[in-house]
Formats: sequence, structure tokens, C-alpha cells
Amino acid sequence: MPYLLQHGVKEDPRDIPVQQPLAIFTERRSVPHRVVHLKAHEPAEQQIVVQLFHQLPFAADTDVAGFFKLSAWLSLDQPDTDFAVGVYEIKPDGSSVALTDDLMRARYRKSFREAELVKPGSIERYDFDHFTFTARRIAKGSRLRLVIAPVNSMYSQKNYNSGGVVANESGKDARKVTVKVYHDATHPSALYVPLAAASSVPAK
Repeated sequence: MPYLLQHGVKEDPRDIPVQQPLAIFTERRSVPHRVVHLKAHEPAEQQIVVQLFHQLPFAADTDVAGFFKLSAWLSLDQPDTDFAVGVYEIKPDGSSVALTDDLMRARYRKSFREAELVKPGSIERYDFDHFTFTARRIAKGSRLRLVIAPVNSMYSQKNYNSGGVVANESGKDARKVTVKVYHDATHPSALYVPLAAASSVPAK
């Protein structure tokens, strides 16, 4: 079942102006390993911004089981970057439960075997279809949160966004990258939710 990306609502993409970015996030590879919120009171040049999307609360308990998929229309102003996407259940009390996640290096968006650098400014569909398996009953009143963020961790190879051989790069090659997320009639970004089949076991 697809849920179209919007801040807090499910939206008909036909009602959204064409080629207007729904969200923008920026990352600088030369800053320390940390993530801060867009509204944090820190200089913009020190921020690594994550982008959040929320779905409307579930009207009833809902079982999900299987693999999520995200089709996101994105543009970059650099030839490469790394993405981390995650899905969370946000409970009515505000607490969160991590459900699944996926990673992608932009140059491998079409093939894991052949790298293809991004043409800066071009809007392309990125299919995140290697989420880990998840099975959970989402409680009534909970929402799904989709997080789209850069990869900036001591546990992952650092991609400096320049498009060069990542293993040979260092901080001197670092480039700031700005990523735009699109959602309109031409670019309907959507999160596909694996709703479980109805149980054959009678309710007690």
C-alpha cells in the first residue's frame, strides 16, 4: 500500500505544483559525526540536516509484515552522496520504535555492479528496495515516520560527495551536497507499506 510523502498528511500529488521540492536537506562532509535538527540554533555550515515525513495516525490496529519500499524523486547538486532511510512507528505518547532501514550510494542507484555518477540538478527516481524484513502490529493512533538522511558515521566508509574513488578520498575532497525531495504530479514519491494479510485465527 503506497503512502505519498507529505509533512503530516497523505496528499494527492496532483494538487501539488509541478517540480517544487517538497523538502531540502544539506550535508557538509567536513563537520564532526553528528546529526542536528533543521531548527536547531546552530550555524547552518555546522548542520547536517535530516528530513522527516509523517503519515496520518492509524484509525485501528494494523499489522505490517514484509519489506517496505521507498520510491523517492530526488535531485543533487553534486555527482554522488550516500543516503540512509529509516521507517519508525511514532506512538501517541511521542515515543518511537525503529521498524526498518535501507542505505544507498547514489552512484549505484541503478546497479550494484556498475557505478553511474549523478548529473547535478537532474531529478531522478531512487528506489530503496532493500529494507530489512519487519513484522509488527502498529497500534491505533500511531503514525509512520520516514527519515531521509545522509550517512555520516564512524562505522561507514565516508563518501565526500565529489564523485571520485571513495577509498582514495580525504577531507580535502569534501563537497557540500544539497538534496531536494520532490513530490508532485510528475514525481509522486511514495513509501510502500507491506500490510499483512488478515489473520485466519479467530480473535479471542
